[in-house]
Amino acid sequence: MDQSFEIVCLLEDTASQAFGLALPGTALAQQLFSVCMANGGGGQDHLGLVCDLEVMGHHEIATS
Repeated sequence: MDQSFEIVCLLEDTASQAFGLALPGTALAQQLFSVCMANGGGGQDHLGLVCDLEVMGHHEIATS
């Protein structure tokens, strides 16, 4: 299966402050992408983000 956008690209996209608006959803996305990057997941796609959410929540979402 092909990967979608890498986390590093998604983080760069959310870093744009072109409109000067307070966007709480974007801030949350930036935090989650940053956690993923800090855990070495910059080359992962959205699945890497889900894996980090599992680790942070101490809960496995699904088994293979």
